[in-house]
Amino acid sequence: MRFNLLLLLLLSNLFILSNETTTCEGETIDQCTACDTGEDSDSCSKCEPGYFPFLGNYFCIACNDSTFGQVGCIGNCDGTNFTTNKNVSCEKEGCVEGFANRDGICYNCTRVISGCSKCIYEVPKNQTYGSYKCLECESNQYSLTSYGECRKCYINGCAECHYSEDYTEQICDKCDNTHYFNEEGECQSCKEESIDGGTCYICSDNGTEYDFCECDHNYVKGGEFECLKCPSGCNTGYCLYNNETKDTECESCDSSYALSSDKKCTYCGEGCASCSFDEKDNLVCASCQYSYYTLYNCTCILCESECSKCILNETSEYKNETMCAQCRSGYVFSPEGKCVNCDNIKIGLMGCKECSYNEENKKYVCTECDRDYYAFINNTNQCISNRQQNETNLYGCSSAQYDETNDKYECFSCKSSFLFI
Repeated sequence: MRFNLLLLLLLSNLFILSNETTTCEGETIDQCTACDTGEDSDSCSKCEPGYFPFLGNYFCIACNDSTFGQVGCIGNCDGTNFTTNKNVSCEKEGCVEGFANRDGICYNCTRVISGCSKCIYEVPKNQTYGSYKCLECESNQYSLTSYGECRKCYINGCAECHYSEDYTEQICDKCDNTHYFNEEGECQSCKEESIDGGTCYICSDNGTEYDFCECDHNYVKGGEFECLKCPSGCNTGYCLYNNETKDTECESCDSSYALSSDKKCTYCGEGCASCSFDEKDNLVCASCQYSYYTLYNCTCILCESECSKCILNETSEYKNETMCAQCRSGYVFSPEGKCVNCDNIKIGLMGCKECSYNEENKKYVCTECDRDYYAFINNTNQCISNRQQNETNLYGCSSAQYDETNDKYECFSCKSSFLFI
């Protein structure tokens, strides 16, 4: 069934244009080399090498297109059956290196054979089914077997190896860092010696030489055989050793630190979240931590304890005085612009967790109570104790309604660990 022509024209913008074009049925089709004229239609029947007719032959799609084609196919392909089984068949020799062609499909060698970078799929003569055979392993950590598999080096302490000519045994080419070749040509364990900040390995028969040192987190190998601690503030705790200066250097710094010209990390200062050095090598604060405010000269002043955000008080005669811009949870702005605690007995809202100020009646109104100890009365915006059996009958209640007619409270919801009865 043909797709809507308008939709197909929109899809055409996804495909790469070519200098070679052919006009079929009044439409210019990129990469098309021949048209098939039928009784009811005139469409592309053949595309240039590396492309195939697609979606009712209105487009030519690259064989290796990641959405409609086949990844790994670099030669010619056949998309005749795409509309029925979504399959594009790649020619036998058309797979890129690292892929093997099996029945027109290019399979990634590393997926069909572990550790393999180059392979083929072979079907023996007079046989129906074949098998994959590796021609080359991806690294020297693997050795190629006689039957085309990649085996990791199984020799103890060996990092790189290969198989003997008769494929009967692996031969080590290189020992790993914690082993060395002894006189018998075997990988012998180096002697470990703990040092401050890491471990060094003696890897020689006479025991006088250190081959290398493994340093702990926040340390780096420096000098002859030592692990040096990274400067404070280095990002993720890692640093480098400068052979010229014989000193450690930071590549980048943690937050609240700035990288200086001598590759050290300098603390931004109390309350400063991020900073940097200017052209004159002065430390300049760029932003302050939460509940701090950047004042001037790279100084962050702590907001008052009841504020979640503050700003500089422009009307104050003191340059370092702040004022609240936002109250923290459990506080509300008073008419005087101060943050007042909702649970302040002086405003008659004992047990109140969140509140607001009513400008009409000039009173504070509770919006949420501390449910573990108080019940919220919806129609009076009050908090009443729910901690013990009393005349209010609100023991264990978290929200209720006051019934003026019957002069009693009606519970709507219970606090945690209580149920309606």
